[in-house]
Amino acid sequence: MPRTKEEYAINDYMPSLLILWEGNMDAQYVSESSFVISKYISKYGTKGEKGSSDIDFSDIQSNKSLASRLWSFALRVLNHRECGALEAASTLLSIPLHETDRDTVIRWLDVRMIRSRRMKAIEKVKKLQADSTDIFYDSLIDTYYLNRPKELESLCLYDFAKWYDVLSDEPEKKAEYYPLIIIKENGILLEKFCKKRKTPYLINHWKYNPANEPECYYYTFVVIVYAMERRG
Repeated sequence: MPRTKEEYAINDYMPSLLILWEGNMDAQYVSESSFVISKYISKYGTKGEKGSSDIDFSDIQSNKSLASRLWSFALRVLNHRECGALEAASTLLSIPLHETDRDTVIRWLDVRMIRSRRMKAIEKVKKLQADSTDIFYDSLIDTYYLNRPKELESLCLYDFAKWYDVLSDEPEKKAEYYPLIIIKENGILLEKFCKKRKTPYLINHWKYNPANEPECYYYTFVVIVYAMERRG
């Protein structure tokens, strides 16, 4: 459909499709009497996924039942198919490809017994005292949560990570926020702000099987659910 003067800098679109698609589009009207172009576009848009063509059903072990052989064959086909970068990244990060939406932001919590921390650049570490332990960047669990404001003392790690962002600049007065004071080992005070979100994060973390890894399972449960004692 024709665009207005105010829409000269955007792609062609259809209002009805925009409501359904909720994303960028570049819709163009195709008009030709031979249907060659229409057939090509329809065929291209409905083509199947590419996969490995060298998988033969005869390769599956024949001493198993038919149902088991079909299952193995299906797994081989799925493991050899092509997929997009977003699907691959979501699969590797264990992010489900369904039951989510664009307004949901996932926050990852590393609550393992031995967890990773980001180390400062070697140039900054060399400037520290020889016995200094301040070699890591500030983190949500080890820095912000343990030094959380007194008003948030009763919050467990799960609720703190779910509802609050830590900012360097003071938020607007109309926002709900609390000052966060961090005392470094050299006595320097670092001031940040805990701002409450309007929409909570979706918290994701390592999940352990209590039957196989009971110690890790209950450690994670305690760290996430019970409010830790704050510093200061």
